[in-house]
Amino acid sequence: MILGLDAPEECLKAGFAAAADVPLVKGFAVGRTIFGEPAAQWFQGVLDDEQLVEKVKQIT
Repeated sequence: MILGLDAPEECLKAGFAAAADVPLVKGFAVGRTIFGEPAAQWFQGVLDDEQLVEKVKQIT
């Protein structure tokens, strides 16, 4: 699995190109980074569970 996190588009392209011919590579994940900031705030105790859910709802 290729995880881009906040990587620039060129780095993602390079990763996809490098993995294209590797038989063990089955896919990639998209979208996890959009929840990164609210998740970090939740882990730090800045947001409680309900606040996290509301922040994520606003993003999607």
